[in-house]
Amino acid sequence: MSLILKIKDKVESMPMTFVYHAQEAVNEMLDKTVLPAVACYLNQNSNLVNNIGNYCEQSDVLLMFIAKTNFDFNSLTNEAIIETMKLKAFEFVRLVRESSDLKIVGNIRLKKFYDEFDVNITGVGLDITLSEVIGDVECTTFNPPTPITPDIPIEPIMPIDNDDEYQPLM
Repeated sequence: MSLILKIKDKVESMPMTFVYHAQEAVNEMLDKTVLPAVACYLNQNSNLVNNIGNYCEQSDVLLMFIAKTNFDFNSLTNEAIIETMKLKAFEFVRLVRESSDLKIVGNIRLKKFYDEFDVNITGVGLDITLSEVIGDVECTTFNPPTPITPDIPIEPIMPIDNDDEYQPLM
């Protein structure tokens, strides 16, 4: 499962809608999306981190926790929406920290935003670096050891006690 799908699973478990597309498409999608939601732009660049032969995707991601606001909003009302979305962002961070498939790398930056899109929304953005804990294994071929079967005689490595043929090495 890709890094983005792992993020999507965490968001939808909160439960919130997850919107993932190019910037202009996200703007259009938010007009028809049930809010509150989490929006994320297409992930352009990632790193592959080698974790003992296990390649894990690691990427900087901007997750925007957004809710609808009124046109010509009241600042105190908007701050209440910001606080609610900030708590949702903290819940996401907690879910990642408790998970076995993603981890947070470095610091998390939090940005408040107002009217960033065509639809009247407000919220917070988490600028976060996420890494898979388990990725793709480098060696894709696996040669299991040949099993020992009962029809193959097994000779002891060490002499058996009271063996007449036993001779000390010295």
